[in-house]
Amino acid sequence: MFLAVFSVFYVHVRSDGHGAKRWRSTDAGIQSHVLKAVAAFVGSLTNDALRLAPVKESVSDILLALEGILKTNNVSVLIQAADVSLKLVSCIGNSVRRYQILEMVSSLSCQLSSDHLRIAIPCASALTCILNSLVTARASAQAEIWEAVEKTNAAASVISALQNYAHDVHPLNYLTEMISLLRSILWIWPSSRYHVWSNCNLMAKLAQYCLSAETTVAAKILKLYAALGTSVLYVAMER
Repeated sequence: MFLAVFSVFYVHVRSDGHGAKRWRSTDAGIQSHVLKAVAAFVGSLTNDALRLAPVKESVSDILLALEGILKTNNVSVLIQAADVSLKLVSCIGNSVRRYQILEMVSSLSCQLSSDHLRIAIPCASALTCILNSLVTARASAQAEIWEAVEKTNAAASVISALQNYAHDVHPLNYLTEMISLLRSILWIWPSSRYHVWSNCNLMAKLAQYCLSAETTVAAKILKLYAALGTSVLYVAMER
């Protein structure tokens, strides 16, 4: 499996002429084939394997491929890429921050506003995994990622998703994953909190979800309030 993945990336991950590697193929068939190979590769990974230098190099190339493929306009490929991205970052865990993830963060963030929930939800989940790994990272690393998050309007996309959520239209995990992502953003970058607590419509919606939704949703919203620095009394006041 390792050799199969290596051969694919040897062909399609190339230098951009300035010392950086880039994913080169825009062919949907090739992209889909690569994503299937990556999914199988990730499924075979173990904690011991992730410590091996050749595997680490392959993971780096996979991240390069995913950040490039996530820029495609092909919906079926994007659905695949979003799913594989989530599987990869979940498998890697906190060690994901040891890799070059800036462009990956940008690519995932750009898909948060997708009308296709099979793209938006796993991208939100993957981004949350990445951001949670940055909680104890250096301030310089956090600042670099924040620039990407801000540039792609990730927080605005999440806020919009929460404001427009409708239980009869969207699955519950769309709501919970967006809440979790917003919490991670607020927790790491306190400067983003103003855009949430100053949004009366959003705060009213969150209070509504907290009071009327399932226990899992209420628990996530309370964690969001904690990251926001907002007293839970706000919920009672809005009732």
